[in-house]
Amino acid sequence: MDVVYGKKLFGYTMLKREKIVPSKSLPSSKSPEGKLETSIAAKKVIDQHRKVLIALRDR
Repeated sequence: MDVVYGKKLFGYTMLKREKIVPSKSLPSSKSPEGKLETSIAAKKVIDQHRKVLIALRDR
C-alpha cells in the first residue's frame, strides 16, 4: 500500500512516497539477516533526518 503525503516546511513542499509494510513481512530481529536489515533501515532514517536538520540549520 502506498501513502503519498505532502508537508509544507518553511515555504517548501516536501512530497514523500512511502511503502507501508505489514510488520509480519519484516524479518525477525532474532535472525542475523533481520538484524542487518533493521540496522540498514534505521541508518537510512537517521541519514534522512540528519539532512533535514542540516538544511534547517543552514537556512
